[in-house]
Amino acid sequence: MSGEPGNQNQCSMEFMLSEYERLNNLILNELRQSEQRVTFFITIASAIGGALVIFAQSKAILLNEKIVAVEGVLTILLIYGLITLNRMTSRIVQLLTFKKLQGAIQQYFASLDSRVTAYLELRKSLSSQSSYSSKFGWQANRLLRGTLHDLVIFTDSITCGSLLLTALIGAGVSLGLKVSLTVTVTIVAWALLRTYHYYMRGKLPPMMT
Repeated sequence: MSGEPGNQNQCSMEFMLSEYERLNNLILNELRQSEQRVTFFITIASAIGGALVIFAQSKAILLNEKIVAVEGVLTILLIYGLITLNRMTSRIVQLLTFKKLQGAIQQYFASLDSRVTAYLELRKSLSSQSSYSSKFGWQANRLLRGTLHDLVIFTDSITCGSLLLTALIGAGVSLGLKVSLTVTVTIVAWALLRTYHYYMRGKLPPMMT
């Protein structure tokens, strides 16, 4: 009977190790699928944008017909972009949950061995000393690298601005007003979509797997 506690500890450690590896595979899978989804969306948006530019230059179609067609296509693209953003938000919630679970497993091993605690403290210390750890440096690095959801939000914002610009072309307003209104709507759409994204990140429950 004296060996039972040791066997239980060994089983617990093996379970934690296998669970950590499973979570790591889930994280990699989520990242891979996210990159594929965003890449596909950006490719579609770019292709549609190029096609609409060529379509707008056609002289065989009346202006009103062009506007209706462009508005319809952009509306469909915006809906698809919002769906993509929602899927990205869900995936980020999943990734954050997996990371928290991995952190709990690390703390489990740290509670068993002070050397693990020392290693985690060292890693945390090295991370805080990174050249990108300052607020400006971190923001600059993030801006240069970009993030997947930022790309989707930016594309959706441009689509919103393009929808308004197309409507203004049909209304026959001045060039200055077109530019100012389009830029304003694009910025407002970007701010609203970012607010929505981070709000939903705090509200969506993770789907445990």
